[in-house]
Amino acid sequence: MTQTWTDREQCMLEAIRDAEEASEPTSLGLLVKRLELDERLVKLTLRRLSDAGYLTGVVYRDALTREVVSAPHVRLKERGLRAVEVWPSEDPYAALVDLLEAQLEAETEPEKRSKIQALLAGVTSAGREVVVSLGTAWMRQQMGLP
Repeated sequence: MTQTWTDREQCMLEAIRDAEEASEPTSLGLLVKRLELDERLVKLTLRRLSDAGYLTGVVYRDALTREVVSAPHVRLKERGLRAVEVWPSEDPYAALVDLLEAQLEAETEPEKRSKIQALLAGVTSAGREVVVSLGTAWMRQQMGLP
């Protein structure tokens, strides 16, 4: 069975995040244990995430096969931090939708909830291109740019 991003890569990034936050050294053994995956799959996933710029730290590889041999001090890079929502998304549209959804979830007053729901519906209905274009135009105006 082929595993998807959420089955393996996302789980590994979350395990690394959790280890970092608990001040635990992130190692190959810790990841095998936390993810309950075969060591071969953990090594493959580490290689993929490292190659794609999600991880930093020490990832030792075999010189010929490029297979991960060990990973004693793996940490998340900016891209990894964004993937596990420690840092906000680089996508302003997604960030706005996330903000509105969080505000809606936190709001208890029915009238304000209704207004947030209407705004969220308008933003999602308008779509990424329209919202980003309007946001960009507004920022340019605020900065006094043409």
